Formats: sequence, structure tokens, C-alpha cells
Amino acid sequence: MRVWHVVRRELARWPDDDRKFNPRPYVLVGTPGIGKSFGCGSYLLYELLHYDAAKVPVVAYFVDGSAYIFHKTGAMAGQVLFYDEADDALSVMWDMENERHEALVKRKEAEGVKDAENDCRAKCGFIIFDVSGKCQPENRLSTTRWGCIVLSSPNERNFKEWKKQKRAFYIFINCYSTREMKALFAWQERCRCGTSETYQACGAEIEQRWSVVEQRIEEVGPMLRYVFDDTEYNERCSDVFVALSCFSVEDMGRYMRILLSKIQWTEDSSTDQIIKLVRSASDPVEACQNIPASEVIGAKLKSFVVNHFFRRSYLAKALNMPGLAAEVLGKFGSCAFMYESVVDKVVEKMQCLPHAFIGPARESVLSRLRAAARYAQHYQVIAFKIGDQRRGVSLESRDLRTGVLYVPDLVNFPVLDAFYFVDAPPQDAAAVGRAGARGACASWTIVCLCMTRKDNHDTTTGAVVALMARMRECIRDWDVVKEQLSWEMIYVQHRDAEAMSRRQVCAMAAGEVREEHQDAHVFWNRVEQYQVQMDNNLISAIMAAAEC
Repeated sequence: MRVWHVVRRELARWPDDDRKFNPRPYVLVGTPGIGKSFGCGSYLLYELLHYDAAKVPVVAYFVDGSAYIFHKTGAMAGQVLFYDEADDALSVMWDMENERHEALVKRKEAEGVKDAENDCRAKCGFIIFDVSGKCQPENRLSTTRWGCIVLSSPNERNFKEWKKQKRAFYIFINCYSTREMKALFAWQERCRCGTSETYQACGAEIEQRWSVVEQRIEEVGPMLRYVFDDTEYNERCSDVFVALSCFSVEDMGRYMRILLSKIQWTEDSSTDQIIKLVRSASDPVEACQNIPASEVIGAKLKSFVVNHFFRRSYLAKALNMPGLAAEVLGKFGSCAFMYESVVDKVVEKMQCLPHAFIGPARESVLSRLRAAARYAQHYQVIAFKIGDQRRGVSLESRDLRTGVLYVPDLVNFPVLDAFYFVDAPPQDAAAVGRAGARGACASWTIVCLCMTRKDNHDTTTGAVVALMARMRECIRDWDVVKEQLSWEMIYVQHRDAEAMSRRQVCAMAAGEVREEHQDAHVFWNRVEQYQVQMDNNLISAIMAAAEC
């Protein structure tokens, strides 16, 4: 619908009379397999055929090297002509354009318009050009008297030269959301069943089929072509497996750029199978990013990259990549907490974000620990469940270890980026642990790390509830463990961000009224918060530690 609104605004900009105007051509770009042709292209065709015939007398649709020309006015009104060769259709359209222009000029001159040749312009119609294979838009595709939109994958070779010559505007479209996919699935099932009674009777069977589709979305991404067709899905899984299996150390830079949304689209088997395009901005112009195509793919990429980042030589190499040092630290900066010298520097610079009404600012447990005990000396990437697919092994509290940096493999993990446990010295146990706490973790503090580019990083009770649900997946007796622990959150801010000066709030959003949200709000108040700026000194310390 958004694309049609853009096209409709363009048509509304055209004058109602015969004055000269300059149509704006567009290039619609989206991930392959999401339905640009059968969804967006077909809907645009439908709307254009029903639009005011005075402005859009003809609609031309180019696809697979052929063309259909729909006539809405004149002697051929209501007829559709098929041209096996696109060039033949282009020739016909040029003739049509010249005839319309000559007829308009003659009519205007007869009406007494002096410079009709330059002051008037005929409206010929609208072109939809669906890029496929070797069929690409040519400069012969007229855009002076025709509106035009080109539908393409993100491969710039399909349209780059034409866009440059025609000064076309981008329109980026996302994949369908899971909710939209579910609505489409429900409509398909309703049509297949024929009647409401049959549809309701097959409820359990339909739910089972949807669970299969939902799992496919989680694995390969929300792309119509691959999740609704068994053969296409199996082939896509095979392609993704190959793309993620045949990697080397040299591939880590590419994988890292994908996770940082800094990768360019390339039509090769190692990249386009594992990314999707997302629209990121529209003001003042359209912009997009390429991100992992699915949750499963994103988790695998993150695991690959994290495992390489904890090699000092690779971290040093990544930090020296032009223009990416800040992004690298923002996404993977938690790995710096495995360097004693870096954590020492963090402790020096760390500022408490105190409670407004609960006593003075409290010193972090890291400040009280001896140096060797306050940094993580090992790491473990935790594979969390995606959908109904359990991918990792649940831990018992006895399996947890101090000095191990636990890194979630999910790209968008709630509230924090990584965490580790430290054991408070005996003399501090009463101050650090919760009153009356008993158990193996009673003297432990969980140090949560959050890397942020924002001036403030408030959260919601919904996000905290999601965090607790994820931790229950990871640690079987989590509800017992979390009560034994003391909690600290360290916000590591980008050097250009304004330093936090207040506690980060856990807001209860509208609709979050269940008991679990109230519990999350109470829980957040017991989390001690600290802030540290990723300034040049800290970055230098990380670089020095990584290059050792």
C-alpha cells in the first residue's frame, strides 16, 4: 500500500490540464522472493487500471522480456496487447507518444496557444518494468511523458545506469512481517477450504501447517517464495547451509559487516542467500540496510564473529578497519572485558547512576575486587531458542562459573549484550549479596554489559520480562538463582554520545499491567547502574590490549 501511495502522490502532482510537467521515475527495491512482482507489481497494475484515464490512458507492464499494453481510452479502450519482445512494445510506445504529442500540439495551436510545442505535454500513461534475468530497463524507456516504476532486487547492476540517466527516486520495501505472513496464510487456507465451516473444522490441521511455515520464516527469512513452497524451501536451506559452511578467516570481515548492517548487496552465493534488505529511513530520501535474513542466520553469524573476536589478533585487525572502529566496539565491545588492563581502565572511569531517593551512590563490586578477579578470563556463546527450535543446552546453577563472559547468540537480545559473574570477597558478601540469600551464588554479582550509541538507554518492563524468559531458557533454576544474585548494569556509551547522568528508567508501557510486568519494575529498582564513556583513552587501551 505504501508504494501505491507514493505513486498516487506522484500522479496527483501531474496537472489536470495540458501544461508541461516532469514525471518522476522510481526504482522499487526489495529482497528477492518477497513478492515484488506478484504482490506489489500486480497491485500497482490494478490501481493504475482503475485510476483516472485522463491522466493514465495506458498502462504498460514489462516482464520476462515481454510486455503487455493496457489501453483505457480511444478506439482500443478495454483491450490488452501482448508483445513477445519488449523492443516491439517500446517501438509502439514511442509511436504512441509522438502521435499523442502531435495531436495535442495541433489542438492547442488551434485554440490559440502560441508556443504549444514547449508549453504543453501529453500524458501517455504509466510503465511498470519488472527486472528479471537479462531483462533490464533501457534508456529507450521513455520517462518524459510516462510515469514509470522499475521493480528490482537490490543488485544495482539491474538499474544503476538507468537510474542515473533518468534521475529516478528509490522506494525501498521490507519483507512481510510474521503477522502479515500469517494473515496471507490464513487467507490462502480460507480459499482452499472453500467454506467457513470447512475452515473451522480443519483448525488443528491449519495450525500445524502454520507452525511449519513459521519455522521456515525463522530459518530462511520471511520470503514468500521460500516459505510456502517445499521445493524452494529445501533448495534455499541448502544454499544457506553452503553459504555458512564454506567460510574462512577472510570471511569474518564480511560477516561482521552484515551484523553491523554495513554490507553491500552482491549477487553471489556467499552473501545474497543470508541477507535481506530493510528500509531504514525516508527523510529526506529513502535509505536501506542489509541485515541477516532470519533469526537463525543472524545467530549463526554472530557466533562465528564472536568466536573470532575473542582472538586478540582479529580484534586488532577489526578495529583498524577504516570507518568501522566505532561500530565494532558498539556491537562487540563486551569482548574488551576479557582484558585486565581494559577493565582496570573502565573501573577508573566508571560513574554510578544513583537511585534518586535511596541513599548515596554505591561503589561497584568491580572497584572492590582485586584486579585478577574483576575481568572475564573465558567466554561462552549461548545458543538461545528461536521459535520452538531449541538450539542450546540448558545450564544448572552449578554449571555457572565466575570469570566467564556469557554472550547470547541472538542478534537482538533484550536489555543487555553480555554478562559475567564475579564472586565478592568474603568481607563484602553481606553488603553485596541480598539479605538472607542462601546458595552457591549468594555471594555473586552478575555484571551486565550494555553497549550503546544513545544518550540514554531506558528500557521497558516488557523488555525485562523478555530478558527473564530468555534467562529461564538458559538456566533451569533461574528464578532461584536471580534472587541470590546482586545485579550491576554497566552502560558503555559511544564516545560521541552525551554522558548519562541519571538512572536508566524501566517504564511500564501501556498494556503492560500483568503481575510479571509489575515484578519486572520492582526488580529493576534493585539493579545498580554505572556508566562509562568509550573515549579515546579507553579505545587506546583496548587497541593496546588487542595487539599484545
